[in-house]
Amino acid sequence: MFIFISGMFSHIKDRNKYKLGILRIMETYIVFQLIKALTPILLNGDITLRSIISIIVDPRYTLWYLLSLVLWRLIVFFIPENGKRNHPIWIILTCFFISLLGGFIPVGGEFSLQRTMTFLPFFFMGYYAKNIELKEYIANIPLFLAFSVLVSVFLIYFFIFNKPIGYILMGKDTYWSKPEYSPLLFCLARGVFLFFATILGVMVMRLVPTKPLLSHWGSTTLFIYIYHSFAIEALRLAIKRGYFPQNEWILIIMSVVITMSLILLSRIKFFYILLNPISYILRNRKISTT
Repeated sequence: MFIFISGMFSHIKDRNKYKLGILRIMETYIVFQLIKALTPILLNGDITLRSIISIIVDPRYTLWYLLSLVLWRLIVFFIPENGKRNHPIWIILTCFFISLLGGFIPVGGEFSLQRTMTFLPFFFMGYYAKNIELKEYIANIPLFLAFSVLVSVFLIYFFIFNKPIGYILMGKDTYWSKPEYSPLLFCLARGVFLFFATILGVMVMRLVPTKPLLSHWGSTTLFIYIYHSFAIEALRLAIKRGYFPQNEWILIIMSVVITMSLILLSRIKFFYILLNPISYILRNRKISTT
């Protein structure tokens, strides 16, 4: 859903502003990639050629999304306008094709290329959903059905599987990373994942209220996404040291606490400046000179 919404907000109305938006995302990525990558290197004193290369090649933790977002937006930018406008079905089908076959390509987390290919269909579905009155179609789904499907999936996943979704399905690794299983089996599994993720996304949208009760929080989405990883890493350390029990219910409670804390932190200007420090400096210089 996050990637779907990103696609909805990636229409090119002004090519210069669109390019500037890409540069700002890249700026945020570089700033936090350096923070996340250099901190353990400097603390441990482990500065090697390999560690320096990893800063360039491997996005840290949640930062893969920013790099993928840059790549998705570049794809939109370079696809001919005629093709985007006249062949939406073919483009979306091609995206699914790329997602399924991408797992066979021998590249994993490097430059977030595997995840970029895996989630490409959701981005372009969001891109084209901007031109469709989704609410009219989704409103025909019975509310009880949407709620039942989502609750059922949650209960099955929480109580039966109760383990993280495989990195292979989510695009972090290739189909070849687990040689004990057939790559064709993982390809089929990713196809199932894409299908049911699309269905669940529709059900979530059915439950979203038409009145914008929470829409004002949308302006803090990127802020929460960037900074929540620091909170999660701190929580992991606290659990490791025994300050909190490793328990699913504790994690659910902490997720609410972390989210509310980040919403409060989003009111502090410094943290927003840190997202785009160079842009902030250049903007202030321009204002002062004028």
